[in-house]
Amino acid sequence: MEGEKRSSSTTVVPRRDLGDCGLNVPVIGVGGWSFGGGDYWGDQQQKDVDDVITVSLESGCNFFDTAEAYDNGDSETVLGKSLASKHDKVIIGTKILPQNCTPKKIREHLQGSLDRLQLTCVDIYMIHWPLDTIKIEENTPEDEIPNIKTCLQTLQQLKEEGKIKHIGVSNFGVEQLKEALTVGVKIAVNQLPYGLFLRMMEDEVIPLCVQNGVGVVGYSPLMQGLLTGKYQNIDDIPVARTRTRHFSGSRPRSRHGCDGCEDEIVTALAKIQEIANENNVTMAEISLAWALHNPNISCIIPGSRNLDQLHTNLSAAQIKLSDETYAALCNATQPIKQALKGCYDIYESNENSRVH
Repeated sequence: MEGEKRSSSTTVVPRRDLGDCGLNVPVIGVGGWSFGGGDYWGDQQQKDVDDVITVSLESGCNFFDTAEAYDNGDSETVLGKSLASKHDKVIIGTKILPQNCTPKKIREHLQGSLDRLQLTCVDIYMIHWPLDTIKIEENTPEDEIPNIKTCLQTLQQLKEEGKIKHIGVSNFGVEQLKEALTVGVKIAVNQLPYGLFLRMMEDEVIPLCVQNGVGVVGYSPLMQGLLTGKYQNIDDIPVARTRTRHFSGSRPRSRHGCDGCEDEIVTALAKIQEIANENNVTMAEISLAWALHNPNISCIIPGSRNLDQLHTNLSAAQIKLSDETYAALCNATQPIKQALKGCYDIYESNENSRVH
């Protein structure tokens, strides 16, 4: 029955292929942005991370996502400590910032990530953002300017040297993914924003990934907590999380300068909550289940700061939405999708978008 779930203590997370790269991943992974604490998410205890990882592995949820940029490397360090004796049981993905994607810097930064993660080889190494929007200083030597061809070729060399198992990208739009695919290096994954309030990639980018055997991992499926039902109104949301195009460009720390779609968000949240209540699940669970209803999504990676959040995420993997409920959720969020049409970079205006 829709909405009926097994206890999270007995949850076994289903798995899907990550495109055609040969890697099989759980449909729910663990997003590690908050690991290590920091100003954005607040303090995070090592014990909480250890507990999350223990229960995740018991449930077959063995994909962990991090990046060198998350908490200045502390996310990788904390994850590395927790997984030090479990490398044979896990799939780890991490990411390199685009400004570090020259051949020399790639090697240095990959080694830094490997050291923090206590690895000799990482399962998936991704370019965090496209390279063609990096601000280049005048008179910069050509060999210090990242470009996608030499970047991917260097990653391929590192793969052949046994330091990377799979090469990926993140936040690549249609033009950028097509350019990357022409290099001839196998791209295993494109990690993209995806969820009820993040549907911008549905019509063009995700189909292009599927067409080329590139797996899709969806990040921020709960819109950094907005789709958990914890906020009673938009002004309750932490300032750092109202920087996206969903919110007015007049809000503090916003840089996109656009109108946002706050009225549409308030209306949609009420409808989603109503649909969740009808199905006897939480807003977070039905939001994650909606994302997993799309067979072209290999995996989603909601954050799991503690066991309560993890259990919610795991339980969502057991919910099978009816086509009617899925359609109702699509209809509820269609105004937001329409308001953000063509907005691939949720932090910038269309004119300044890093994603094309």
